[in-house]
Amino acid sequence: MDVVVGAPLEDNGQGSIYIFNGRNADIAPTYSQRISGSSVRSGLQYFGISLSQSSLDHSQDQLPDLAVGSKGAVTLLRSRPIVDLQNTLTYNPSKIPTRDTNCTSPLRNTLKLCFTMDRLKNDPQSDLNANINYTIKLDAKRQSYRAYFSEKIRDLSRMISVSLQEKCDEHNFL
Repeated sequence: MDVVVGAPLEDNGQGSIYIFNGRNADIAPTYSQRISGSSVRSGLQYFGISLSQSSLDHSQDQLPDLAVGSKGAVTLLRSRPIVDLQNTLTYNPSKIPTRDTNCTSPLRNTLKLCFTMDRLKNDPQSDLNANINYTIKLDAKRQSYRAYFSEKIRDLSRMISVSLQEKCDEHNFL
């Protein structure tokens, strides 16, 4: 079970809260998240002076929510699912031939970028989606580069929508 500590006098009375994650038999000694009153809404005073039970589910999404009191206001902080995002990058061919002296046709290569998202906690929400913006830069550490997506273009930026199933993008380069 996680622990939330209110610090209403912090930041000249604007206040903040600290979240400490529970472990098997104890609580982590350092906080995992700090939420300042000014980051929630400007003008809050004494944010964190009172806290609700963390097991309340006000938003009815089966995730715990937290009501945080401040002077003259209550703020509802809703939980978000905790996920682990992994990526893999593969090339075809896996090695670019350097001894091929027949340069009459350009060599076609493909890179495949895959993302997989998994739940870290037993989250009952069935639909989890995330939009990921990524940039691929070929020969990123070289001043004179050898690979291109198209003539003189070695940077490619895209967005991909990921869910709990693996999602991949393929890109050709020269």
